[in-house]
Amino acid sequence: MTRKIDKVAVLGGGTMGGGIAGLAADKGHEVVLLEISRAAAEAAKGRMDPGRPPAVVAPEAADRVTTGSFEDDMGVMADCRWICWAVV
Repeated sequence: MTRKIDKVAVLGGGTMGGGIAGLAADKGHEVVLLEISRAAAEAAKGRMDPGRPPAVVAPEAADRVTTGSFEDDMGVMADCRWICWAVV
């Protein structure tokens, strides 16, 4: 059975989580990137500049990444088909 993955969640925006989120966005997936705070998630997204690891290849791919916090936004994962935990 094949399932289409259109939306993913990445919990943790460090080097590994940011890289996973960037790669998923580059491949056309909608990405929810959650961190300890919204500010930390926005900082992780800001590090996705092309040419800086972890990076998105296409600048417009970062537009497919939305951010949030563990405390306030766990519910947005309800419609995600794949969830990746990338925290220490």
